[in-house]
Amino acid sequence: DDIAENDPTPHAEKARNYELRFLYRRAGFTIEAGGYVHRIKDVITNTLPWSRVYTNAGELKTDGVFGRVSHATRRTHLSLQYNHADTTINGQTATRYQYSSLVSRIGDTWVADAFWRPHDSVDLGWNGRLVQGLDDISIPAVITDGPVAYIDKPGYATHDLYVRWTPAFAPRVSLNLTVKNVFDKY
Repeated sequence: DDIAENDPTPHAEKARNYELRFLYRRAGFTIEAGGYVHRIKDVITNTLPWSRVYTNAGELKTDGVFGRVSHATRRTHLSLQYNHADTTINGQTATRYQYSSLVSRIGDTWVADAFWRPHDSVDLGWNGRLVQGLDDISIPAVITDGPVAYIDKPGYATHDLYVRWTPAFAPRVSLNLTVKNVFDKY
């Protein structure tokens, strides 16, 4: 019989998450910064990308830092945030090319957000996301059927626009119209 089977005795995943955050607010300004550590022991995943055979793959680690600066008034809100994360499995850079949908590593990410409230019941907003590229991502030989290959994952930027209406007669209800990825960035 050539049929592959899942690990008959998988170990339960065990996760630990730690986060340290600094937050300062004064006169409409907010500054936030921090770091985080995530650990999953005995992470369960496919044996090869997109296969249907599952087993324990080892330890998944993510270490990251983040920061945000924002300013808000009664009619406006502006913010800029940054996030950096490194994810590894058993000490090697983890990517979806090797571990399927378990991990999807992206580059450092910047997010800018702004909205204007021209009327008490209407918000007009913009959200921009810039993801920096990653270079020399290794693709294991077992996937390429040859030597280890290296690829680059280019960066990208997306822009979203939205209008939100909260009617005065129903303050717990809001209607949103959002156009995501305005410039159709692939």
